[in-house]
Amino acid sequence: MSMDLMVRAMQTKVGNPLRKLVLIKLADNSSDTGECYPSYQHIAEQCEIAKSTVREHISALVNIGLVSIEHRTGPKGHQSNMYRLHLCRQAAQPTDKRPYAGRRHTLCRLPAPEPVIEPAIGPPPPPSSVPEQQEVEEYIRHETDRAAASGEIRTTRQKYAAAVRRKITSEGGKLTPERSEQLSLWRTPAVLSSSTPPIIDPDDTYLTRRFAAAYPSA
Repeated sequence: MSMDLMVRAMQTKVGNPLRKLVLIKLADNSSDTGECYPSYQHIAEQCEIAKSTVREHISALVNIGLVSIEHRTGPKGHQSNMYRLHLCRQAAQPTDKRPYAGRRHTLCRLPAPEPVIEPAIGPPPPPSSVPEQQEVEEYIRHETDRAAASGEIRTTRQKYAAAVRRKITSEGGKLTPERSEQLSLWRTPAVLSSSTPPIIDPDDTYLTRRFAAAYPSA
């Protein structure tokens, strides 16, 4: 008995319950290579059906390609059949005219699963540096103060600061070397020691402290 062939026979659709029973009986008697030698009488007794019914269903199994028969003659002239099961083939169309009997069957292979294409994911962008963000905001504040002091602003401070922020964003979101150098100069106390004090925003505590340090008598 081949357990592998038994399982395949159980999974095979043949379009008729008695035909399925005969196929399972052949698999039960088969070797691992799919060969067996049961007589019609033995199959009929095991399946509790008539010998003519066994012949009919074996002939149908041959027609759909699940079984082949090799007729043999023994030394004393006795004839017997060797059945070979082909449960790894795709069965031909069954001869039954029932609605479910005309289907083709894949007998031993399941369709290969479709490949799963995972989206290409590149390395995550580096996290924004907090010091760089702080420098950008500091630059925007100083630039707005500078433009207000020089009279360049023709709109509100908020709109001018937003325009500077958009410009820095278009440059990559970081200060260019020139802007970094300009920010460094603004941070230098010597800049605040000029004869003309800068315009101070009362709400800007940072510049208020710088102004008080540069102009103690003001």
